[in-house]
Amino acid sequence: MTKEKQIDEIMDWFNFNKVAKTMKALDWKWLDGVPEEPVIRKRARKLLTDLKTDKDDVRGTGGFVAHYTKKEDCYRLEFIVSEWDTCTTKE
Repeated sequence: MTKEKQIDEIMDWFNFNKVAKTMKALDWKWLDGVPEEPVIRKRARKLLTDLKTDKDDVRGTGGFVAHYTKKEDCYRLEFIVSEWDTCTTKE
C-alpha cells in the first residue's frame, strides 16, 4: 500500500472526535487555544506526511506521536495523554 493510502486509512479510522473531546475536557491548549477537530486532523496528517521512509522514524507534537516502521512499511498514529519511562532517569 502506498504512503498516501496508508495515511488516508489512518485519517479515515482514527478517532479524532475523541481526541478533540479529550483536549476540550483537559483544557489542552495549543498555540491558539484548544483546537477544534479540523485543526487536529491537519496537524496529525502533517506529522504522518513528514515521516521519513528510508528508516524508522518517530515524530510528535501536541499529544500526537506518529511512527513509521521501515521493516513492516507501516504507519501508526497515537494520541498520548500520559506516559512515563525510566530510560532517561537511570543513574
